[in-house]
Amino acid sequence: MKIIQGLTSLFFLSLLVLSASALASESELKLLNRCYSQLVNKRIPRNHELVTKVKAGSFSGGQACYELLKTISLNDKGVLSSLNEESEEILRTLQRLHDSWFPRYNFNVSTQDYPNTDLYDANEMGYHFTYVLLKNEPVSHVLTQKRSFKGVRRSEKEHLYFIDRSIKGYRHLRLKDELNRWKVGGVEDKNDEEYQGPIQFWEPELVTFGRLIGLRPYKESKNRIRKWDGHKLSAPFDTHAPQGGGIIGSVPYLLLNAGQNERTIDGGAALHRRWSTAILKDLLCRNLPVLSQEDASSFVRSNSKISFRRKENCMSCHATIDPMAAVIRNMENYNSGNVDFHYTTRNVYWHQTHSIHKGDLPDKDLDFRKTRPDGRITMRDFHGKLIDKKVTGLAELGKELSQIDDFYACTAKRYLEFFTGRQITLESYQDLNEREKFAFDKLILNLKKHQSLKILIRDIFQSDFFLGDLNG
Repeated sequence: MKIIQGLTSLFFLSLLVLSASALASESELKLLNRCYSQLVNKRIPRNHELVTKVKAGSFSGGQACYELLKTISLNDKGVLSSLNEESEEILRTLQRLHDSWFPRYNFNVSTQDYPNTDLYDANEMGYHFTYVLLKNEPVSHVLTQKRSFKGVRRSEKEHLYFIDRSIKGYRHLRLKDELNRWKVGGVEDKNDEEYQGPIQFWEPELVTFGRLIGLRPYKESKNRIRKWDGHKLSAPFDTHAPQGGGIIGSVPYLLLNAGQNERTIDGGAALHRRWSTAILKDLLCRNLPVLSQEDASSFVRSNSKISFRRKENCMSCHATIDPMAAVIRNMENYNSGNVDFHYTTRNVYWHQTHSIHKGDLPDKDLDFRKTRPDGRITMRDFHGKLIDKKVTGLAELGKELSQIDDFYACTAKRYLEFFTGRQITLESYQDLNEREKFAFDKLILNLKKHQSLKILIRDIFQSDFFLGDLNG
């Protein structure tokens, strides 16, 4: 009898173990299916290799998700190493996610600018994040490398029409004939202040459209023009050449965010403040002000002719965005030629600098753009620590931004929001409960240390934010 009772107990214990194992396996498969559906936009096939490995206990759900990401990479030609429906869909998902972090994408400042959307790629900022993820490069490279990228796309049909409509509301063919050419310059009198130089024609390389299958670092192209600068034509320059600082110095980002169109930057009323404000929001997830009025009090200038420089509440914003905008003081955002039936475009032109401006930003100095592009990062990070760093040029600005915790917190929170739906604002970070704050801090500190976006995503899959929500 005792033997029978013992066997019965062993049988039920085995059932419990098997039941617990089945529940664990089901939970891990549920996790895998969730991350797979987020990346590939469909349920994972039952016969998928990763499903088999999770069922066998070789991988946890989080590990399987990480393995899925590890399979996505670019070859030496900048194309997906494995071209198939799954890898292409993951690339598309990641790129759409990264694009969503940069809300400005409309190149049409004025109605004559409709060809710009075919000349510049509004996805270029997102390419930086996608590239470092697929190549497993340090995420800091999106702010420290003097480079940008071109999308490699596949389309069964030739792209025949301009994306945007002209002033008359028509979508025009991308024609190349005597009546439809890409033009630089104008026909006004040389003594006219609006004269844009002698007319020149060029044939730029245009943006490709279709399904994204890869990314390639941008190299010097044939997209070169000359600008009427004063009383002579400038040397030829590449209209698409990145200027340093990764994303913040890419031409599309400068065009989309730099204000003061056709204006001389004077250090006072005219500065590219929209660009510096965008950097804070797009890359640090911070809304102005990022200084207190007490911080700003030392920047108030009672003798300034500009009203906002005499007020503490105004300077709590301007003390941050004005010195940062001074880094691109020598950049001019301009239209390439006078408007007619030919195609003209917006471009950025960099004036040569010849001197150093000493002291505070001027109220107005028409030679300000000719001075060295010195600037400053002045802000409190999301922990409340005061940051005050002098920088010169885009490269130094990007490097300093890449060392601020806010950059890593911003990046981590965005992936966290995508994969878990958990909304975190850096301004309300202190409102997190201790468990959430510990988990979030761990993601940030680890990302700053290991620099890998793939590992960050793996850590999210294995974090309380993902697992807790999944099992809740």
